Amino acid sequence: LRAWEYLYGRSLFNLNASTETYFVAHEGRHKGRLIFPVMLNDKIIFFQARGLSEDVYPKYLCPHEVKASHVLPPFDYARPQLHITEGPTDSISLKLEGLNATCTYGSSISDTQIDSLIPYQGDIIIAYDNDEAGMEGIKRFDQMRCLRRMRKFYISHPPLDFKDWNEARCAGVKLRGLGFTRYD
Repeated sequence: LRAWEYLYGRSLFNLNASTETYFVAHEGRHKGRLIFPVMLNDKIIFFQARGLSEDVYPKYLCPHEVKASHVLPPFDYARPQLHITEGPTDSISLKLEGLNATCTYGSSISDTQIDSLIPYQGDIIIAYDNDEAGMEGIKRFDQMRCLRRMRKFYISHPPLDFKDWNEARCAGVKLRGLGFTRYD
């Protein structure tokens, strides 16, 4: 019930055509957590587990076998734009609005993650949170992009005074068609 309340409260599904899959852990290290899986060919290759109550610490857990910094959830390489968010709830929110999105599991992209973006030919739009960590993450992305001689990217901040994309979606803001600017 807590998982359903969390998903419903965060608008992380589409009742008419849900494409997202979620699980709840009932035992073991991830007990009492909502599982956000990263699927590839119908297999879970990674996941982030979020605590469903305030007394669960840490709030987020990932499997020991794979580092979050080595994963970039699948996205469509053929689409002309890619939005990169900090966490899965924000990338799911953008996907539910019809946008191409992935996340870096934090505000600091890793070498492995940015290297997997090199073949992407579309416009990269950094869509990190409206906070200091998000701003620092944008600067780090730019430094790493320059070292790899990747072309310039764009930034898009969550609308109005919302902290992140999921918060804006929960408030009923339509996320599709929002502007972005070139990062110079």
